[in-house]
Amino acid sequence: MNLLEQLENNEAVLLMYLAGELPAEDREEVVQMLSTDKRLRDELEQLRATVADANTMVGSADGATRLPIAESVAVRNTLRAIRHYRLTHPHQEAPAVADKGLRYPWWTYPSSAAAMLLLSALVWWGMRSDTYVEPLASRDVVPVWTTDVDNERPAFAQVDDLDRAYMELQNLADGL
Repeated sequence: MNLLEQLENNEAVLLMYLAGELPAEDREEVVQMLSTDKRLRDELEQLRATVADANTMVGSADGATRLPIAESVAVRNTLRAIRHYRLTHPHQEAPAVADKGLRYPWWTYPSSAAAMLLLSALVWWGMRSDTYVEPLASRDVVPVWTTDVDNERPAFAQVDDLDRAYMELQNLADGL
């Protein structure tokens, strides 16, 4: 049995149609009835006008009528009624949440922070480089005559202590 058969008159069917409360198959049936029955279409237009007038009147009444009490008073009264209901119906009261407090003793939190700072300082100290490398400009640089490998002509190069030690090792290796 569909909803249209349960409704007692055309006005109830049209009101449900206007409100969008009909199922899809009943809505299609009403659309077919409206396409064939002019009297039903006229009744639908009268209902639309009546609903629009009612909405206009309610809107203007809401705008013209002051609230009987201030909003803050209404909120306070509502909260008071909720508290009263909760006191008179204790079996429906929400269970109280136990205050768990701190999970560990109070002194563990600052101790943990201090330990993390100490550990960070130790890691930073262990990761830093202990060897200080002088800038190239401050090293002992000695000019040396060498030969250009490509053109086999004399060339002038600057050699520092590390280069000199490498060249000495090369000379020793060449002499063996």
